Amino acid sequence: MLLHCGAETVDCEQLFQVPTPHGTRTWFPLPHRTILGEVETKLLSSGFEITAETHTLSHAGARYFGVLSVTLPMKWE
Repeated sequence: MLLHCGAETVDCEQLFQVPTPHGTRTWFPLPHRTILGEVETKLLSSGFEITAETHTLSHAGARYFGVLSVTLPMKWE
């Protein structure tokens, strides 16, 4: 993965430790853990298998970018 200026690759443990900022009346930030968990849940429930993942953070952890490599196993009946 080519990282944007100032971004760093992190593991899931580091990703999950990033504090979520307090929201406002019109802005409701979600924890990075929640976003990743929802994506993984949807992929797995749709039959995909996650084969690799890379996570990056920038702007002091405020911005998260992740890449999940997936396969769709063939089902032989």
